[in-house]
Amino acid sequence: MKRWPRNLKLGVGLMIAWVLIAVFGPMLLPGDPTTMDLMNSLHPPSLAFPFGTDNLGRGVFTRIVYGSRIDLQIALFCVVPAFIIGTMVGMSAGYFGGTTDVVSMRLVDVAVAFPFFVAVIAIVAVLGPGLKNMYIAVAAVGWVSYARITRAEILVVKQTDYVQAARLLGFGDGRILARHILPNVIVQALVYATSDAVLDIFLGSSLGWLGLGAQPPLPEWGLIIADGYSFVSQAPWISGFPGLAIVLLAVSLSLLGDGLADALRPELGRA
Repeated sequence: MKRWPRNLKLGVGLMIAWVLIAVFGPMLLPGDPTTMDLMNSLHPPSLAFPFGTDNLGRGVFTRIVYGSRIDLQIALFCVVPAFIIGTMVGMSAGYFGGTTDVVSMRLVDVAVAFPFFVAVIAIVAVLGPGLKNMYIAVAAVGWVSYARITRAEILVVKQTDYVQAARLLGFGDGRILARHILPNVIVQALVYATSDAVLDIFLGSSLGWLGLGAQPPLPEWGLIIADGYSFVSQAPWISGFPGLAIVLLAVSLSLLGDGLADALRPELGRA
């Protein structure tokens, strides 16, 4: 059995740590991340408040731990719908070709005509602020990259000998796609999904900053950074620590993606 690359082990380990923090961290921490304590506002880091407090006296450490649930949720719920929609569209376009391919690629052209971030902001502005509408907006425009990746891979794989042999044996299109093509083209989309999750976390934080993503008093990392913007010279820890958390989570996902690429790419081409 092939050994896991070092970056994959590190990425998996870090992501497991993040999941454990998100699941069990709030259970172990006392207090509520939304409860105000004005007597302790802008308290610097100390034993009582490891990451200090914000302008409303809420512990930044507690808010970051609770916020890990929201930001991991953003990564998951933004990536999965776009991944499923894009993969299905790309498979259909690449395998069947003809009118299906033309219509699918025209939809792609329409979607890429607008910058991704601008399109998401426009959709959220129409639907209204909030995480649910952000997920809808990302799914509406984020599937394009997965469709293009999957289509390009299928155009190559469907010409291989094992796919031609499956057709000669009379296998149906569904079986060929599911058992012979999809396992050999999904790798690139999976690797891209990890980097896309990083972008979605940054997107969620940016929309939270703009007031279009998670809404107060949710302890979303972007909202925490926005809360500390007015106090950056007086209390830099309010924005600094959640910013560091975003960077660390992004590094974890990047290591996971690089590791998956190293581990799975040699498997391409197997029937």
